[in-house]
Amino acid sequence: MRQAYNEALAFQLEEFRLRAALQRIEKQSIILKTIERPTPFAFPIMVDSLGREKLTTETMEERIAKMARHYGAEGVNAKERSKERKVGYVRKRGL
Repeated sequence: MRQAYNEALAFQLEEFRLRAALQRIEKQSIILKTIERPTPFAFPIMVDSLGREKLTTETMEERIAKMARHYGAEGVNAKERSKERKVGYVRKRGL
């Protein structure tokens, strides 16, 4: 039983690499910066939170575009212009 535990720890979790990474992190200093808008690393977290908010008639794509405009993401308006819907045009989902 102990051997199986040790093998799982060594091979599945790569204990040696994990230990080395944690030791490198321990030696580094933490730098806290105040930012004006979310960084690209925050995007998946913010999109995930959009799915958990109140009910809305907007599609997820529209909500993400609105969020990107709010934070001043580059190239959003150009993409939106190419996707503008024509009056009376109904887009089929799943096709």
